[in-house]
Amino acid sequence: MAEDNPVNQRLVVRLMEKQGHTVVVTGNGKEALAALEAGQFDVVLMDVQMPEMGGFEAATIIREREKATGAHMPIIAMTAHALKGDRERCLEAGMDAYVSKPIEARLLFEAVASVVPRPCRKRRWRRGPSPKRRGPIRRFFNSEGALAMLDGDTELFGELVKLFMSESVDLLNQIRDAIEQHDAKRLERRRIH
Repeated sequence: MAEDNPVNQRLVVRLMEKQGHTVVVTGNGKEALAALEAGQFDVVLMDVQMPEMGGFEAATIIREREKATGAHMPIIAMTAHALKGDRERCLEAGMDAYVSKPIEARLLFEAVASVVPRPCRKRRWRRGPSPKRRGPIRRFFNSEGALAMLDGDTELFGELVKLFMSESVDLLNQIRDAIEQHDAKRLERRRIH
């Protein structure tokens, strides 16, 4: 997995491990290319926007390398870009499937199964336990929806909230600095995704 956001890293690793997969995490496209050179993998989960080298550039390099070998590495784009045409842009860049962020467990599993066919047991998707209502906070945060996206895993939900809270202070400071310095490129890289 090539992903620079620690919350998304933890989420995807946990979800994939629950399905019996082993995940190698890299923080950008360059690291992903190095990992592919060093090991054997069934699929690449590729964030589109990362520092140093983004997913589109990394996917292009992977596809160029494959021309010499005749091999094909399945690549699933994971992106906060969810506008009309973004899916097509990912597929045109050589990616095999597309999952929008925030990552929903069922959609991630379906994307992986669509590019890496393997026997799997039938699984019933369930919603997580209904959280207790706590007044006005429900207007701002849909905890039932969040738990459903995590396949009802309340432990993972707690871990992600703690990780997000610790990361968000630094991220917000970086966003504020980019705004004050009128640095649109840096602001685009630092948005919460």
